[in-house]
Amino acid sequence: MYDSDMTEKDTILELYKKMTDKAHRTMKYILHSGNDRFEAIKEKLLDHFHGDETTEKSLKKFKKANRKPGEKIYDFAIRLKELFRYAYPKNYEEDSFQIILKEKFIDGIDEKLQMKVKYKEFRTFDELVAATRKYSVRMEAIESNKERHEFVNAINQTSHPNNSEIQEIKQIVREQYETVNAIASALKPGNKQAEETATDQSEIANCIQELSKAVSFLLTIDGKQQHVQKQVTFQNQMPNFQPTYPNNGNSLRLPYKPFI
Repeated sequence: MYDSDMTEKDTILELYKKMTDKAHRTMKYILHSGNDRFEAIKEKLLDHFHGDETTEKSLKKFKKANRKPGEKIYDFAIRLKELFRYAYPKNYEEDSFQIILKEKFIDGIDEKLQMKVKYKEFRTFDELVAATRKYSVRMEAIESNKERHEFVNAINQTSHPNNSEIQEIKQIVREQYETVNAIASALKPGNKQAEETATDQSEIANCIQELSKAVSFLLTIDGKQQHVQKQVTFQNQMPNFQPTYPNNGNSLRLPYKPFI
């Protein structure tokens, strides 16, 4: 543990909180057997979970060890140090072997963190770990702030379309408006072309629907830039397009309402 102010009892309790269910059962067994000192408990746990591992297996694990996604710097350091201890049981405390541990630690973290500590001198492994953790916290804060700004900018760009987009939408509205007016004029009573034009009711309905969508979208955009005093919804003006026939039964009449 890295907090020198903690008592041995607090250290054991903190260790117990971080254990898996399997380790909990082993810990209870060790405590019931009368071992209540931290060093004794630590030795028993290591022997239980790593006692059957050979030096060769531990060395392979040590060489392959890398910091896992989301793993804290201290957690990775502790895990790597334990593997190192079993990989080099007779020499792991020697200064020359501590260099191997520090090099492997740097090799196991991501490239951005590597560049912060790779070319600096650290007397001990613990100093290296502490410095790496400090840089990691700073970089995470910078990255979080950057992502927040990118998110806000993306929302602003979506909420405020440029003038060319608005002009394009207005052009579509004008074209659809002219098409609907032409159809409405053709369907006025007395127009000989009405009978032929009115037979394609699906085309009329589609035009009205497209115009309604375009107007609604344009109003939504313009509403963010100026106060809209009155919204025109073509779906309210023509909720159900159904051609009706007068009593004489000869010519087709379209329910007509002004579009302005």
